[in-house]
Amino acid sequence: MPTRILPYFTFIIFFVFFFTFIVHGQPRCGFDHLHNQLLERSPAFRETVSQANEKIRSWIQQKQATDRLTTNGRVINGAETIYEIPVVIHVMHTGGIIGTQYNPADAQLTNMIDYLNQSFQATWAGYSSATTGGTRVPFRFVLAQRAPDCTPTTGIIRVNAGAVPDYSSFGIRSQTTTGAIEEDLKALSVWPSNQYYNIWIVNRIDGKDGYAGTVGPFVAGYAYFPGAPNRLDGTIMLASQAIAGQSTLPHEMGHAFNLYHTFRDASGSTCALNTDCSSQGDMVCDTDPVNEDAFFTCPMAASNNPCTGNPWNGQQFNFMHYTSCADQRFTPGQRDRMIAAVNTVRGGLLTSAALRPVPATQVRTAGCEPTSITFNGNGFDMGPVRIRFNTLDDSTNSYSWDFRFYEDNTCNMGTSVMEGQTYTIALSTRSNLQVAKAWIDFNNNGIFDAAEQVLYSTTPPGYTDNNYTHTASVTIPSGTVQNIPVRMRILADWINNNTILPCEGQMYGQTEDYSVTVLPAGTLPVRIYDERISWQNGSVLFAFKSGEEKDIMKYELQRSDISGKIFSGIKELYPAIPFALVHEYFVTDDQPTADAGWYRIVATGKDGKKYYSRILGKPAANESLSGSPVIWPNPTRGGIYITLPLPSGLSAYIAITDTQGRLVWSGNRATGSPITIQG
Repeated sequence: MPTRILPYFTFIIFFVFFFTFIVHGQPRCGFDHLHNQLLERSPAFRETVSQANEKIRSWIQQKQATDRLTTNGRVINGAETIYEIPVVIHVMHTGGIIGTQYNPADAQLTNMIDYLNQSFQATWAGYSSATTGGTRVPFRFVLAQRAPDCTPTTGIIRVNAGAVPDYSSFGIRSQTTTGAIEEDLKALSVWPSNQYYNIWIVNRIDGKDGYAGTVGPFVAGYAYFPGAPNRLDGTIMLASQAIAGQSTLPHEMGHAFNLYHTFRDASGSTCALNTDCSSQGDMVCDTDPVNEDAFFTCPMAASNNPCTGNPWNGQQFNFMHYTSCADQRFTPGQRDRMIAAVNTVRGGLLTSAALRPVPATQVRTAGCEPTSITFNGNGFDMGPVRIRFNTLDDSTNSYSWDFRFYEDNTCNMGTSVMEGQTYTIALSTRSNLQVAKAWIDFNNNGIFDAAEQVLYSTTPPGYTDNNYTHTASVTIPSGTVQNIPVRMRILADWINNNTILPCEGQMYGQTEDYSVTVLPAGTLPVRIYDERISWQNGSVLFAFKSGEEKDIMKYELQRSDISGKIFSGIKELYPAIPFALVHEYFVTDDQPTADAGWYRIVATGKDGKKYYSRILGKPAANESLSGSPVIWPNPTRGGIYITLPLPSGLSAYIAITDTQGRLVWSGNRATGSPITIQG
C-alpha cells in the first residue's frame, strides 16, 4: 500500500484581517496560533511552507547575483516590468438587487480594483508615492475576459447564496461556529486558482457586516497562502470593505503573494525575535519587528518603535499590520517577496490566457475522459503537481487537495511548438512512488493513440525525497495537425497502476488536460520580448525585440490612461528588411499626456491575428533603458538616433560602420541630445 500523507487541507489555515470602526475595539488575528498548530499537526503542510519559503529566498538570491539589481540590493522591477494577475470577483448575495449593500454594483467593484492597482503602484491619493517613501509593486490586477469554459466574461460573477444554510442571517463562519461553512459557500462559484485569483464578496463574517453600527472588532476579510486547495484559495472580504480606499483588499493580496503580518511571531506587547530577518518574523529584512499592540492609534513620526527603540521612519504605515494610519505602503523587501512568489509558486497566473478574448478556434472536445477513481477522497497526495513543456509552466495540486480526479485546463493553459523540433516535458509528483504519463493528440481525432504517448516514467525504487520530476524528450512529428490547438493529457498515479491508459480511472491520482498548437517547420510563433521603457528627451521610448516576424504586417505602440482599461494607437512601425530571427525596435510617444499610465506593442499579422507585448507602466522622469548606448532604428534606411549614457555636455567620438565593417560616419558630438545622421 502507498504511504498515507496527512492532507493538510483538513487543517488549512487562513489569514484573517480584522478592522474596527469602534475606537476602543483593537483588532486581533488568530493566524499565529492556528498556523503553528497546523505546522505541528501536518508534516505535509510544514514541508509545503518550508519549500515555498526556500523557493522565494533562492529566487531573490539568484536575482541579487545578476545585473538586475540596484545599488541597494533590491531586485529591479521599475517601470519596465509589470505582472498582470487575472482576477474574478464572485458576489455572493442573498437576492438583493444590484447596487444594494450586499450586492455591490459593477462600477463599485471596478473602482475597488482600480484602487488596488493604485495601492500597489503607490499612486493612490493620500498614500506615499514611490518618491516620498512608498514602494511601487509592479503588479496589475485585471478582471478576466474569458471563463474556464472559454465563454466571454466580465470577471464579475453574481450568485444567489441565500439557500446556503445560515448564510443569509450570519454570512460565513471564520473564528466562530456561527454562519455558513466556507467550503459550502465557495462551492457555488469557484474558478481554477492556477488560472485566476478568486475574490469572494460576502454579506457577513461571523455574523458581522462591518457597516455603521457594527459593535466591537470584526473580521473584514482573509486570504490563503499559495498552495491552498482550489476550493479555498483566494480572498474573502465583506461587501462593506469592497470599496475604493478600504485597505482590506491590498492587505489580503499581500497574503495572497506570501506576505506575513509584520508582527508574525509576536504576541500582544511582546516583540518577535529578529536576529535573522530572512528566516524570523515576516522574513522581510526591511520591515522592523513590531508587536500586535503597536497601532491602537497611529504612532507619531517622532515616537519610537517599542521593539527597536528607534523612530518609526514610516514603518507604522505598512499594509501588513493593523495600522490605523491614513497613509499605507509596502516596503521594497515586501515587493521583492511578492515578485518572487508570483514567479515561483503562483506562476500559472502569469501564463494563464484568462486576460485574452475568447479564441476563435478551441480545443476539440475529448473523445474520452476519466469518469471515476478507485479510492475516492483518499489523502495519499498523488497526481501531477507541476507540468513544464516549452512555455507552459503550471504548478497545481494533487488529487488529495480538491478530490478532483480530472481537470480540463485547455482553454487557458497551453503552448505552441514547431514541427521537427525537440522539447523537454517535465511532470513533477510529490509523495509515494508514482507513474507519470503524457499523450498529445497530434492527429486531433479526439483519441490518444499509443503512438501519441510522449512520456512514461516511474519514481525510482528507494527514492525518499518528497518530490520527483519525470522527464522525456519530445520530437514533434511531421504530418501532424497544425495551426490549431490540440489536446495534451497528463496523469500520475500510484506506481502499481503503471498500465493505466489515458481514458481510464485512477486509483489515487489525477488526470489533467492542456492545449498544444503545432506550427509548421521554420515558422516560429510571433514573439515580442525584452520590452523596456524610458524617458528620452521629453518622449517616452518603448524598446522591444521581435522574433520570426516574416508574417507580421505592422507594429503599433498603444497607450492608455492609469486605469489601463482602454488602449489607443499612437504610432505605427513596420518590420525591418531583410527579415531576421530577431530584430530590435525603438518607438517613441513624442507627446505623452499627463494621464498616460500604460504602454504596449500590438503586432498585426498578415492573417489579421493580433500579438501583444507585456504592458509596461509609464516610466519615472529619470529612468533610462540601461547603461549602454541606444541606437534606433537599427537597421535603418535613413536617420539614426543615438543616445549615450554620459553626463550632459561631454563630447564623444562616434564611429558608425555597416554590417560589412565599412565606415559610414565618424565625428565628435556633444551628449545631452539625440544625434541625427542623414545619409
